[in-house]
Amino acid sequence: MPVDEEENENNDESPPVNQRVNNGPFISDDEGPEDGNADDDADDNAAQDDDMEVPSEDEEEARSDLTQLIRQWENEHQANGYDPEPIIKKMAELIEREVEAYQKMDPDPFDERPPSKIRNGLNSAYKILFRRDSLIHKLVNDYLRETYWSNQNMGSRNDQRTYNLNVAACRLLLGILPGLQYDFVFKFDTISPVPTFIKWAEKADEPLRSYATGLLGASMHMSDVAGTYREENSRLVPVMIRRLRSLQDEYFNSLKPKEDSNGPRPFADLGVPESPDKLLVDKIALEPVKQNGSISLLSPPHISEAPSPSETPPSTPVKPHELESGIYPLPDTPSSKANCLRVTPAKVLGTRLSSEGLFGLGRSVPSTSHSVNECSNSSWAEMETFVIGSFQMHPPNLVTKQILILRYLTPVGEYMEYVGHAYEQNALEIVMKYIDLKEHQNARLAFEALKYLGSLLCHKKFATEFTNTQKLHFMQSLMDIRRPSLAACGVALCLYHLAYCEEIMERVCQLPFTMIQKIIKYALWLLECSHNSSRCHAVMFFYLAFPFQIILEEFDAQDGLRRVFNVVSTMELLNSDDMGIAMDDEEHHSARQTIRHVFGCLKRYFETHLVLRARQVKRINASGQTFRANTSPFKLIKPTVSEIQEYVKVLMQAMHIHAKWTPVDKFLDLGGVALLLKVIAYTYEWNFSGRGETVRNALDVLAVCTVISRVQLQLCEKVELPRDSISSMGMKLILGAAEGEIVNDADVQRAALYVICNCVCAPMHRLGPYNKFTGGGTRRGQLMEASEDVLSKMWESVRTNNGIMVLLQLLSGKGRLTDADSLRMLAGQALAGLARSETIKQIISNLPLLTNGQLQILMKDPILQDRRQEHVLFQKYALQLLERVSGKPSSTELSVANIHKASVVAQTRIEYNREELNQLMYQDLMKQGLTKTANMLRIEAKLPDPNLATPSTSRVVPASILTPSAALRQTSGTQAWSRVVGSSPVTSRNTTQSQIDVKEGEQITPFKLSQHSTRKEMITFEHVTERDLYEQSLEPPCLTLDGIIKEFLKNQHALCKDPVATCPRFDLFKPHKCPDHRGMAKLDNNFAVRFTKKSTWPQFGGSDSARLNRKLIHSKFCQTKFFKPGNDESFYTCVAFSHCNSMLYIGTYEGDVRPVNLVLGAEEEMLVQCHDSYISRIELSPCDKLMLTSCTWHRPLSCMFQYQINSWNKVLSFNEDSHVEFSRTAPYNRIIGTKMECARIYDVGTGKKILTLKPNMSNNYTKNRATFSPTDELVLSDGVLWDVGSGKSIHKFDKLNQTSSGVFHPNGLEILSNTEVWDLRTFHLLRTLPALDKCDLHFNKTADVIYSVSVEFQKEAEVIYESSYQTTDATNYASIATIDVKRNIYDLALADNGYQLALVENQGQFESVNESSVRIYDIGRHRQDDDEEAVDDEEPMDEDDNQSSSSSLSSDSSDLSSDDINDGGDNDDNDNQENNAIAAARDIAAGLAQIIRQQNRRNRQQDQESNDSNSFDDSNDEDSSGSWSDSGSEASWVTTSSVSQNSGRSNRRH
Repeated sequence: MPVDEEENENNDESPPVNQRVNNGPFISDDEGPEDGNADDDADDNAAQDDDMEVPSEDEEEARSDLTQLIRQWENEHQANGYDPEPIIKKMAELIEREVEAYQKMDPDPFDERPPSKIRNGLNSAYKILFRRDSLIHKLVNDYLRETYWSNQNMGSRNDQRTYNLNVAACRLLLGILPGLQYDFVFKFDTISPVPTFIKWAEKADEPLRSYATGLLGASMHMSDVAGTYREENSRLVPVMIRRLRSLQDEYFNSLKPKEDSNGPRPFADLGVPESPDKLLVDKIALEPVKQNGSISLLSPPHISEAPSPSETPPSTPVKPHELESGIYPLPDTPSSKANCLRVTPAKVLGTRLSSEGLFGLGRSVPSTSHSVNECSNSSWAEMETFVIGSFQMHPPNLVTKQILILRYLTPVGEYMEYVGHAYEQNALEIVMKYIDLKEHQNARLAFEALKYLGSLLCHKKFATEFTNTQKLHFMQSLMDIRRPSLAACGVALCLYHLAYCEEIMERVCQLPFTMIQKIIKYALWLLECSHNSSRCHAVMFFYLAFPFQIILEEFDAQDGLRRVFNVVSTMELLNSDDMGIAMDDEEHHSARQTIRHVFGCLKRYFETHLVLRARQVKRINASGQTFRANTSPFKLIKPTVSEIQEYVKVLMQAMHIHAKWTPVDKFLDLGGVALLLKVIAYTYEWNFSGRGETVRNALDVLAVCTVISRVQLQLCEKVELPRDSISSMGMKLILGAAEGEIVNDADVQRAALYVICNCVCAPMHRLGPYNKFTGGGTRRGQLMEASEDVLSKMWESVRTNNGIMVLLQLLSGKGRLTDADSLRMLAGQALAGLARSETIKQIISNLPLLTNGQLQILMKDPILQDRRQEHVLFQKYALQLLERVSGKPSSTELSVANIHKASVVAQTRIEYNREELNQLMYQDLMKQGLTKTANMLRIEAKLPDPNLATPSTSRVVPASILTPSAALRQTSGTQAWSRVVGSSPVTSRNTTQSQIDVKEGEQITPFKLSQHSTRKEMITFEHVTERDLYEQSLEPPCLTLDGIIKEFLKNQHALCKDPVATCPRFDLFKPHKCPDHRGMAKLDNNFAVRFTKKSTWPQFGGSDSARLNRKLIHSKFCQTKFFKPGNDESFYTCVAFSHCNSMLYIGTYEGDVRPVNLVLGAEEEMLVQCHDSYISRIELSPCDKLMLTSCTWHRPLSCMFQYQINSWNKVLSFNEDSHVEFSRTAPYNRIIGTKMECARIYDVGTGKKILTLKPNMSNNYTKNRATFSPTDELVLSDGVLWDVGSGKSIHKFDKLNQTSSGVFHPNGLEILSNTEVWDLRTFHLLRTLPALDKCDLHFNKTADVIYSVSVEFQKEAEVIYESSYQTTDATNYASIATIDVKRNIYDLALADNGYQLALVENQGQFESVNESSVRIYDIGRHRQDDDEEAVDDEEPMDEDDNQSSSSSLSSDSSDLSSDDINDGGDNDDNDNQENNAIAAARDIAAGLAQIIRQQNRRNRQQDQESNDSNSFDDSNDEDSSGSWSDSGSEASWVTTSSVSQNSGRSNRRH
């Protein structure tokens, strides 16, 4: 059942009365037939078939008897004067026997799911009974009334017949009540029976009084009923407590004579087992097999779905003193009409749960058809009352009367209105007598008393008295409850209620330590007991108790973590190969809720450990001595999210990379991290209300555990799933949660980002205590190397799992505005941590985030003004990112030019002459008078003797020495470098000789060259706080002379106006300066001038003239032909030119391919039927004899056709390949197909599959299309580069977009993946091209121009197409033009001759295309008014439509416009030259146009001569008319005969 349906089913609010007829008043797996006269045998057979096991003889006999009774009632109940009491009484007796047998199977006492959903004899009886709606309605409406006989004028309201009928009806209703909806019984439309029950419970004779009390107690579970009868309850509660005290005294007095008279019985010593463990063994060995049960937190049916107690406090108003005490009301407190206040711990799960209950663990409760009487072992007979107790419904004995009263007091005990009555009557003392099983032996009576005690403990007054150290015997009596027993389930409930109030839990922690040990031991036993409800309450107890240190320490001492872990690890849902498919919906829901709350418990556990460990580390670092936490172990520890992150940073700084942390190490050894990741992987397919909380709790646990490097490394491993599914890496799952793939919840995304930040932003060198030693010890070096290795693996893991793209998307701030700033801050922090990787830094430096100044724009203002605190942190991390990428301190002006300049400087390799450095050292030593040392250096370094030769160059001493980073000048604390001007030589010498003391852990910033300084300088210190040093996350100090010199030279290099990355060796005796930029020779923007220079400056008339020529040619287009489908219901979808340029192939929506002869200007008669859905792509082989087609959804998705004897025949089918291409080089004998992320290579001749390329880690591009490289040696598919020869992957490119996998540049050196340009030689990101976002790319024949058209994209259930295409220079990726055709472009094709372009242009949406056409444009020509070859459409079109170019270049009626001559750029410098040559330019341009027309004619003639099948002579063409149409064809062609016009132009030229 879907979650929504499940929640509606479990809702406390009953459906309207008019819906009850349809749904029925019963809670059962089967719906009874509406026809009461249905065949009884069929019902009996159906009931028998519903049972999974073959019924026993007793069950079969009971079923037969019940069926016989129902038949008899149906035949007689309509007769006048019919007395139903005998039959109702027999039915009640039969149901009571089945209930007794069911209770002896020891089901979960808190199982709210009705027995009709559990396979047993009672289930069969319920199904048979509930199929008779008329009987149930008669029972509730008539037989429970005092007026049944009086309405028939056959008796009075108080006669014996009415009394007997009411007693029998109450007995039967009590037996079948677990299978009925409470609102049907107690909120019936006509007259509610509750007032009658109140009257009977107060004044009626036995046994009707006891039965009415039990029914009244069931009705009080409905909050609105309890509120409606608040005054009656106030009067009845003290009466019931007094009656209970009286019955208790009578009951205990009745036990004393038996105890005194009875002598020792056989096996009587088993009544008091030596230990709980021994008792458990005896029970398991001797008790009958149990059956599956289900649970709920409290009694039915008022429990409703609610979050964890600490997450969402109830919204019901309570009194101020109750709020101060930490007591909250239930979410389902009575309505305003009732105005009744009820106090209880928050609900932890939904209402009617599955057989696994709230914390179902897949553990089945054994079942059997044998009763206890059939068990011959006398020890079980002796132990039965201690373990499961006894309950006799009729006649009610003392135990039954007390149990029914307790069942009434339990639900009303939760309301504050009745607390005073309970306190005045000393209800706590009464309850404590029942708990002591030494006084009596009935576990069921003790269990009912414990339920009432749990209700009382919801109130602070009773909880305080119960935990009073002066009344320690109360808690001791609770711990003395036998286990296993039915009463132990009540102990679990009481422990949960005690832990719910923080003040009461503090009192519990102050109990004697031995008592705390007993409490923890008892609770841990409950985690492994057979009842699901006990496990539920035990987990919730630890969830609330872990924030107390003394509880946490004792929990660890008793190996509690393993037991909590086993609650989830043993679940069938996570361990079966079918993921629990055999489980029903309720079992699935219950199991998932189990995982949710256990993960919440683990979250509290690790967070408390984190706080304790961090406080300890802080105190040790402060005083150098160990300490115990300064907070009391009895006080609550509840850190905030920011405090947790701060503590994580503290531990990462204080613990070395191989450090051990006992709770995390133990959890890791148990397989806890793998279990968390497995559950996160499963939540992709789960659908329930607590999914977000489950994932968030799991991620919060991982965030704490990532303090240990072993946990970080496990995130880089694959998560093994039990069923046949693709295993994912742990980091990929976390990135998916951060992206919002699992659940779109900002809390989940933040939790995932915290895990990522802990992994990628950790200190570069985690040395821990070894940080205090500055020496180069072996251990220190090993730790540094290990730290770098772990960080490198985490960086690589995030990068390979497309983490950069996820973080960039989060940085953009898309999503809910209230959480956008916090997500942006965490994403910026993660990117700043990743930027320490050289590979990632290179990628980030070329992204639009930095190159286009997007980051600076994001840094200006927060998304929401009230989130300015998060924005300040984002600015801090953004500055770190800029500094690490650019290599400059954050104080540098934030501009694109400066960032690019700094990037070049950072990439420059600094080299210098070591001999010059030794010479400088020699001179410095000589100045200081260290002659002996200087001479020794000169001899060993083989320096020239200064007395014999001096350097020819002037030895210029560097003008400035050292200066600190700007960030280090603002604070004080740790010593850092700075410059002081004007010091004396003596001071300078002393300073130089002094030893620089660098403390361990301090960071030294790189030195910068000061632009204004004197020659006399000294080194001084100023203070910087450790926090500033930590925030900068710089490398550990490595102060060497080589580093100083390199930094000095790098700062000199940074002062260059135009720095270059490749520099010659630096000279220490000369100031460095990069050569000034030598601009290329001034380019002539005028085409005529360039054309005239061709004779003197080949090849294109000047440097870079080819680029300007491409810009001129590929920005002008002139329409020459267009084609329309003859059928109005059809439209075109794709187009392709033949390689001989004489044919055009058009794909249609119907799946056909229509060939068109461009020379004849006619559509071919043959129509190629290719697919059953619309054609998405057509490709011709270089010989034009083979054709590949692809469609979208109908198999075969792709096919290959061969041209044979004027027809195309299908030769190959590719059923699952959505995209196919030919190889790029001769003999073109291979085809590559794409199936999702998999690429497959086929042989053209045989059609056999040669190679399958499937990546281990897919990128899942939406438009993945596998393609060959220009040499056919490589294949690019799904962002992975493959070697065709070996079939192995070479490299996986970072996924920075969701759309396109990429194509090879024809130069074979680059890959264009959507907007990214990757270098195939270094796999570096070269640049990004936002203009190519989500575009299909088409290179012209010379591979120097890119034609791009946007692919279709989905927007609000509509397929959207763009109406423009772009041209881009393929050599430098400069934009040439954007051409708007004002129609939706479905496809684009380029002719091999480079002169023509074909577009599929449609108007309207995809499903409702109004007009479709294929238009052919000449490249490089404007549409001119006197150009006869350019044709108009049949319909009138405006000038912009005809001119189909939206570039800034316009045309006029002249032969060659000024824009054609002067094609862009600033012309101020060339005005004189252009004015002088304008006349010659026009003549030259006219001649150029004539040459182009002649060349076009020659090309067409060559094309038609090469095509024998389409050859024709000039005379026929000259005789052809201006237009041609074929009425018998489905399409018509309209154009002016190009041949006749060519002839006309030829005549004009002559």
